[in-house]
This record gives sequence, structure tokens and C-alpha cells, in this order.
Amino acid sequence: MKTPLHWTYLLLGLLSTNILTLGWMLKKNSALANPTATLPTKPSKPWLKIPKIQKQATNEIDSLTLANSDTTQYKMYLYDIPAGINFAGEVVPLEIEHIFEKLELEFTEMTCHHAGLMIAMKRANRWFPQMEPILRKHGIPDDFKYLAIVESYLSNATSPKKAKGYWQFLEETAEIFGLEVSEDVDERLAPLKATEAACLYFKEAYGKFNSWTSAAASYNMGMGGVQKHLNQQYGNSFYDLQVYDETTRYIYRAIAIKFIFQNPDKFHLNIPTEQLYFPTPVRKVSVSASLENLADFAKSQQISYAALKAYNPWLINTKLEVKSGKNYVIDIPLDKDSVALYQELKINYLNLEKLNTIGDSLQRKPKKE
Repeated sequence: MKTPLHWTYLLLGLLSTNILTLGWMLKKNSALANPTATLPTKPSKPWLKIPKIQKQATNEIDSLTLANSDTTQYKMYLYDIPAGINFAGEVVPLEIEHIFEKLELEFTEMTCHHAGLMIAMKRANRWFPQMEPILRKHGIPDDFKYLAIVESYLSNATSPKKAKGYWQFLEETAEIFGLEVSEDVDERLAPLKATEAACLYFKEAYGKFNSWTSAAASYNMGMGGVQKHLNQQYGNSFYDLQVYDETTRYIYRAIAIKFIFQNPDKFHLNIPTEQLYFPTPVRKVSVSASLENLADFAKSQQISYAALKAYNPWLINTKLEVKSGKNYVIDIPLDKDSVALYQELKINYLNLEKLNTIGDSLQRKPKKE
């Protein structure tokens, strides 16, 4: 039971609570009425403060001007196709309207894609001096080296149809023209041996069509395909034929690349000499016995496994089986002590054939009856 004294304490407690509440409310209303009044704040944390972004003054923007800037670099141009342009000595009949337009399409697309062309030019500086003697040896026109750019941009690419290498040989065709494709070796990926095989193809195709342009077209669509179109359309040369778009563009793209490569200044493709790719001098190691572990072989030659693969991409396994009577030649990049020789080669291409010779053993296999 609560006594009167208890009730007295209870009333005093309620009264003091109400007074405190009323005082807090009055203080709050006073702060709202007077915005300058200072309210208690939490302790500041300077490490959490976000710097304020200063608005750029309008006059700073206005001070910028393009009046004296050279904007010509942002323009695009259509280049004139020169009269008398030819491929492998055969003049392109530009007086025929549809032929002119097909060639102009390739010129325009090529000159608007400088990145790919510039990489191809850097690679060509490494490989063309090595391919050109092989073409000459087989009596193939020098212009055929540009087909390797059309095929692969001078890289060991693989097509959707499983054609491989700089010259994009299918496995069956590669074996017909003397390239080995096995568990351990794929000579389609050996650029110079594949060039030898491509030359054997070109010679055979020229003997069939008596036209280098038709021979080049057959490398894309096959000798049988070109012959079929010549017979059906009563044509005398490639330029008389209506063929697959892929083959049409193949030839005109090669012609465009040839002219662009021969006139780089005209197309603003100026690459400083020191930025070009150059052949790396190598020593040739003859291998007539099987190598169970190529990593061990690389170590024995004092190079990395990655370097071995980079300079011999035709070694496609971790081992190399060498059958009786067979012999392989493996390229080993020279060590750092040969830097002086490397610098000399950048200037003097005459030494390349001595350092990069390959055997003349490739021969066209007889056709199966």
C-alpha cells in the first residue's frame, strides 16, 4: 500500500520530468527561430571528410581556343588509284567500271585500318627479305609475297577451316606439297618451309592457267574452282570471271596491299626504322635422334623453353620423335654476345640468306591415281 509520502515523491518526479522536457522544446524552437544559434555537434572526423569540388570558372573555359589548332589530322581521304597498276606483271583493267570499284573498296578499307597495316609492315621487314630469295629461286613473281599478308598478316593464324600458318595450308594440301603434319611436328607453322611449299603450288597453278593472277586466285578457291569458272563463263583470265566474293576480295586486297606497301608515305604509314621488326640471328642445330623432353633440350642449348617454341613454332609437342633416317634443323637464337652481329643485320640484309638457309628437299608428291 502506497503512503501519502510515496505519492508526494511520485508527483515531484513527474513534475521535474515535464520541466526538463519543456526546457528542451523551448531551446529547440529558439534554435529554429534563430538560424545563427549553435547546436551541439558530434566530434569531427577529418579523415572522413570529402574534398569539395571547385567549380571551374567560366572564364577559364572561354580562354580555350581552337583557332590555331591543326585539325587536318581528323580528316579522312579517298586516295586516287593509279592508272597502270598491276599484279605480277599483269595490268589490272581499271577501265572496266566494276573492277575499278572492287579495287577502290579494298583501297578504302585498307587505308582506314592503319593499325593492322602497320603491324603487317613491321613484320614484313623481318620476313620479306627471307621469303624473296625463295620466290626468286622458284621463278615466282615477287608480288606473291603480299598474298601471305592477305592470308595471315604474317602470323601463324588458324582459320575456321583449320588452315594454319603464314600461308594458311590445310593439312591435306600441306602434305601434298611436302610439309610434314604429325603429332610432334607441323611444318605449316615454319614460315620459310611453308613458303617453299606455296611456291610449288604457284608453279603448278601457273602451268595450268598461264596467268599469275589466276594462279593467285586458285590459291584461295582451288585450281579446280578456277578452271570450273573459266569453262562455265568462257573466260580467258581472272578478270573475266564472276567468282565467290571471298576470292574476288582476296585478289584486289593483295593488289591494294602491294601498292600501299610500296608507297607508305602516300598513305601516312611512316614507321621509324628502329621500330621495325628485324630477323634475329640464329644458329642451326641438326637433330637426328628423338628428344624426349624439349624443355631439357632448351636448357642444354642455354635458352628458355619459351624461346625454343617462339623460334620453332612448328614444334607442336613437348617432345620430338625422330624416325630413322629423318633429320630436323632447329633454330637457336644467338646469345647476348652477338648483339653487334644483330645490329649489323639491321643494315645489311645480304647476310640473312647465310643465317636462314633451309634445305631444298621439298618436292611435290605425285598425285594419287
